[in-house]
Amino acid sequence: MSKVWFQFCLEPLAALTSAANLFNYLFFHLCFTCCQVHGFSVTELLNLCDSLRDDELPKLGVRLEDKEGARTVVKLVDPEQLMKEKEDKRLVALVMP
Repeated sequence: MSKVWFQFCLEPLAALTSAANLFNYLFFHLCFTCCQVHGFSVTELLNLCDSLRDDELPKLGVRLEDKEGARTVVKLVDPEQLMKEKEDKRLVALVMP
C-alpha cells in the first residue's frame, strides 16, 4: 500500500472548509481508488481507512469522534493540538503496556 495516493488526494483539500465535505471527499475517493483501480482486498481497504483516520486526518486538523449508537461527529481542530494528543497517547501506551 502506497502513501503516494494520500499525498495526491490530500493536496487539493486545503481549500475545503466543511469537515463533513472533507471527510466525505476523502472517504469516497479512498474506497473508489482502492477497490476499482487497485483491486485492494477488504482487509487492505480497512487498513487504509485506519491510516486515514489515525495518521492523515489529524495532520489536516480533522477529528472523528465515534459514539456508540450515534453518528460519527467530524470536527475541525488545530492540527498541532491533534498531533500533540496523538503523541501523548503514544507515550502513555509506552508506559502502560
